[in-house]
Amino acid sequence: MIFGGLQLEIPWPSFWWLLLLSLTSQTIGWLLITSSLPRLPAAVSSLLLLLQPAAAMLLAAAVLGEQPSLLQVAGALLVCCGILGASLAATSQRGRPPGMAGAAGAAPAGAAPAPAPAPAPDAIPAPASGETAVRPLPAAAGRWPAAGDRPSKAR
Repeated sequence: MIFGGLQLEIPWPSFWWLLLLSLTSQTIGWLLITSSLPRLPAAVSSLLLLLQPAAAMLLAAAVLGEQPSLLQVAGALLVCCGILGASLAATSQRGRPPGMAGAAGAAPAGAAPAPAPAPAPDAIPAPASGETAVRPLPAAAGRWPAAGDRPSKAR
């Protein structure tokens, strides 16, 4: 090897420091992230996760005195601008009435609004507040349909 060879054996003190580093910075950090995901809206948690590399670059510059390259700064700015654009787009979509998501699907001025689609006959209604979304399947769901309803095998 160019830089002194490959050393696969590490001393025990180094091993314990690496183990401590992996448990504190990775395991505890990701446990905190996964415990917060169900408590946050999906848009917020995904945007916060996208900010991690840019925040790591800023933290490395502040704590360790690292100087990021121009390409790293440009990439971080690109990510942050993309996140800002996505969050602004999501915010503007939330303020629109249903059916007005885009200009192509918008009704002409003065036209009557389109009626809401009727739910499917076998649709399960949304759970009430405090009720779980997991419901048992109907008894017939575990059986095959009648013999005439099975798809035929291609021969």
